[in-house]
Amino acid sequence: MKFLIGVALLYAVFTVTNATNCTVCLNGHCHASSSFYAGINKLSTGHMAIDSNSNILYHYNEGINAINLDTNTMTTVPMQGKGNYLSVDRDTGDLYYYRNANFNNTIYKHHPKTGQTEVINVPIPENNPPPLNVLVHNGSLYFNTHRESGYDVANGLNVLKGSVIERIPALENITVNNIVIDKTGIMYIKSGPEIYKLKPNTNEAVLFIHAKYLISGDRNGEVYFFDPTNRFIYKVNADGDDLINIGAYDASRDGRKRPNLKEFIFDKNGNPIFKDKWSTLYYKSNAARCTFTFEANTGRTRITKL
Repeated sequence: MKFLIGVALLYAVFTVTNATNCTVCLNGHCHASSSFYAGINKLSTGHMAIDSNSNILYHYNEGINAINLDTNTMTTVPMQGKGNYLSVDRDTGDLYYYRNANFNNTIYKHHPKTGQTEVINVPIPENNPPPLNVLVHNGSLYFNTHRESGYDVANGLNVLKGSVIERIPALENITVNNIVIDKTGIMYIKSGPEIYKLKPNTNEAVLFIHAKYLISGDRNGEVYFFDPTNRFIYKVNADGDDLINIGAYDASRDGRKRPNLKEFIFDKNGNPIFKDKWSTLYYKSNAARCTFTFEANTGRTRITKL
């Protein structure tokens, strides 16, 4: 939820999906590089969010671009402010954005169907830090804030319901870097190298795992973890108390050596999208089947086609 002034040059890089390629093995199926738009501005601090119903990927690169993953076309979102922290309301498809350089209490809400944008003035006291990351879930707006001394994230998490801000007591002493909420309302909280789990109507966030994993969710409310070191993909099991290893990512198959991945999400069909500092890569499923292993002696995740 995980969130420059100038003109960003964007161009289309098209690669043909190779039915024999298998850069990602997910649930036993191969996924290969697909046609995709990629920003070439290496100063980008891009963040991405997806409307998994219409399959529109929102990508920040000195402006917000809406990329239709079904048609591989792109439009620019007219912005009233800048917004490299993005979130999409899964139910309405509305886009929320905020950029920390604004240093005010304004979050913008863009309606793709009408093209209109409205301002949400978050009722934070005047001398308090402004919003930072933004997440929308079941009509509620979740956000954290800066520390008073700068850009670092302050402890705790806020929920805006209507015109009232509520704090989540269980997270008062936790620095929230990212959150994912599953289909049952369980919240998974990334805090540095730790990930906590907070069940609905409970007062304690329980340590789920101590690992530098990335977290994400899909349109069905399932929660996923990604190990950027070994490049394994995990899914939280049905009981919500363990991780199942369901996939792996071998970047060397695309000629990339150990990319420093920052973020991952899924499209409406469950295809993964990975983002590192320089680029965004989209992997679509093909007909090939696969398995995967990790070689401790080489430190490489190896995918084998069946």
